[in-house]
Amino acid sequence: MRLFHKIKFYVGNIFRFIATPFFEYSIHPKDACTIFGARFHNGWHHIIETLKQYDENHKINYKDTVMYSFLTKFIFKSFTDLINEPNEKKLEPFMFPWGPANIDLDINKKSLLKSRFCGPSTNEFIKNEFDRTIKLYEKIKNEGYRPYFFGNSFIIGTWLISDDNKSVFMVLGGNHRMAILSHLGLKKIKVRTSKKLLKKIKKEEINSWLLVKSQICSFNHAKKLFNIFFKENGNHLKKIIKT
Repeated sequence: MRLFHKIKFYVGNIFRFIATPFFEYSIHPKDACTIFGARFHNGWHHIIETLKQYDENHKINYKDTVMYSFLTKFIFKSFTDLINEPNEKKLEPFMFPWGPANIDLDINKKSLLKSRFCGPSTNEFIKNEFDRTIKLYEKIKNEGYRPYFFGNSFIIGTWLISDDNKSVFMVLGGNHRMAILSHLGLKKIKVRTSKKLLKKIKKEEINSWLLVKSQICSFNHAKKLFNIFFKENGNHLKKIIKT
């Protein structure tokens, strides 16, 4: 079975290589953000802050890390909460005005208690998350980022395009890898769009976005949420866990 998966992966690499001009990009970490608007460079990101702490003290207890504070204090329920509009109808978790974060996303099966993106999380979950992150950090330090050698290891996401044609790559798969690579100082990182994700979200097409068109999300609501990814850098999340 393992041999079959290896063969499948390497055969898939042939198709990935052929599709490179259409799906693959090389970006600087400053041009990437999380689903909450935290930047991977020149901003605040809880994984990067935790890696800084680990570099200073390899024996640090997970409860003393920024990761622990983030996953216990950043209680996520809806992206609507990020724009401080109490009169707006709150979107379902992991639903954007343009639709779900992942085309195959099943909201009913998505557990916020088991999300690596946000809290609330149990101590056991956070400890496992910290251990996994450090293990991946040490692995990438030793082996580098080689997405063509390991299955499901490409950083994937969606491009957000503003009215003035500025763009940011929202990472939807590979947040830990992007954070680690940025922390290690890489200036160019290979990323890809995916068949399971929308390739581009253009602000100029806001009226045709799924939830706006169906009147679940107002135009003003959608615009404010979209603008977060160009106006914020992660310090808005830092403020939440510091209160």
